[in-house]
Amino acid sequence: MSKYDLSSLKTVLSGGAPLSKEVIEGFVEKYQTVRILQGYGLTESTGIGASTDTLEESRRYGTAGLLSPSMEAKIVDPESGKALPVNQTGELWLRGPSIMKGYFFNPEATSSTLNSEGWLRTGDVCYIDDDGFIFVVDRLKELIKYKGYQVPPAELEALLLTHTEIADAAVIPFPDKEAGQFPMAYVALAVVHHEPWFQTPPQPFPAELEDRVFSVFESDRLLGSCIGVYVVVDYEYDFRQTIGMACKKS
Repeated sequence: MSKYDLSSLKTVLSGGAPLSKEVIEGFVEKYQTVRILQGYGLTESTGIGASTDTLEESRRYGTAGLLSPSMEAKIVDPESGKALPVNQTGELWLRGPSIMKGYFFNPEATSSTLNSEGWLRTGDVCYIDDDGFIFVVDRLKELIKYKGYQVPPAELEALLLTHTEIADAAVIPFPDKEAGQFPMAYVALAVVHHEPWFQTPPQPFPAELEDRVFSVFESDRLLGSCIGVYVVVDYEYDFRQTIGMACKKS
């Protein structure tokens, strides 16, 4: 970015996937006069859901913002369907005039996404704080089932990105007979390595790099013994879609 003149840049808009506090703080440290605004929406909600619209709101790092006008929201336990109180994580449901009527000629998909009261099941794991700000944790279908725990890949990816030698990361589930699933991280390195361990198929992290990565996780409740598998990919490899979301199917 240093080769570009960004002196006229005032605002950056982000959407499509959760933007971690660590990434925002790193950006703000480098571009102190630029504010970052985030938004949240789905095709099924006509792109409308929540947003941060003011400088004060933008300073709540990690939030997708306040609800859009005329939109209702609630956090629901995906197992029981019961509404949850503030600051508890569950599936975000939305209702409002911009919500779709249904999927074209697909009543089965429509009934599984919209209930009889007009609530849209977003499939996103979120929580709403005391002030009404929405925080997106991850996609419900992407939660990794590890020994009875539901581990959000986005949290692990955000922690990996705090490491100076990691340019990007995508965490996916890896089948395990005892644990059910292990989080497996595909990592793009920030620098070129021409070491024997950098091969195809990818090899485990070298011990010295793995130690530094694990040091990021030592105090985190999710990770102590959780992440056990790493796969290193080429530093130039891009597993992001054009909208910035990680493509985890290929």
